[in-house]
Amino acid sequence: MHTLITDLVIMMIKSNTLSALTLALVLALATISCNKSDQQSNNQATATPVGDSTIARLPIAYVDLDSLLANYKYANQVQDELMREMESRQATFNQKQRNFESEAREFQRKVENNAFFDQGRAQREQERIMKLQQQLQELSQKLQVELMQLEADKMQALSDTIMAHVQQYNNEVGKYQMILSNKAHDNILCADKSYDITTQVTKYLNDRYTPAKKEETTEKK
Repeated sequence: MHTLITDLVIMMIKSNTLSALTLALVLALATISCNKSDQQSNNQATATPVGDSTIARLPIAYVDLDSLLANYKYANQVQDELMREMESRQATFNQKQRNFESEAREFQRKVENNAFFDQGRAQREQERIMKLQQQLQELSQKLQVELMQLEADKMQALSDTIMAHVQQYNNEVGKYQMILSNKAHDNILCADKSYDITTQVTKYLNDRYTPAKKEETTEKK
């Protein structure tokens, strides 16, 4: 099966902060090779008359991923959830950073004003400040790893949902032996618009979308 690669994360990044905290996640939305009944498999093409000629219409279609992801409600839900998680982790880090900077400034002020009674006490305070700095760096790395893992999980769930629903859609309409994915003409250079089923697939997915409850953090598709 020929695999078509699409970067779903790019559309998720709405701010410089998000791009700094996350890595671009590449998801494979594979070409769907659909199993048909024996009768459908034998129908390799149908003839469509055009003027005096006959053009063989192949049992294939394609979906524009940019349009699908922009209009699929579950994809928008995933985007919103990731943004909230990013903002929450950023707020946690910012608060810790402000606390560290405040203590570092206080230490510097005491040093400049000879406020420490002995060198040993100043040394211990300096070591404590350095430890706080190290903990802040470790927290930053930890939050980034958590966010990347969360993003990977949600992107995989989104990809799986799209794949499952597209296959289900084709099983119901029973028309196509292959459905391709297209993103900014990366995979399909030129095609008749009659092969484009993006609108139908997007509607099919949205009709089966159930919004997640506010208290739920996992996806409800």
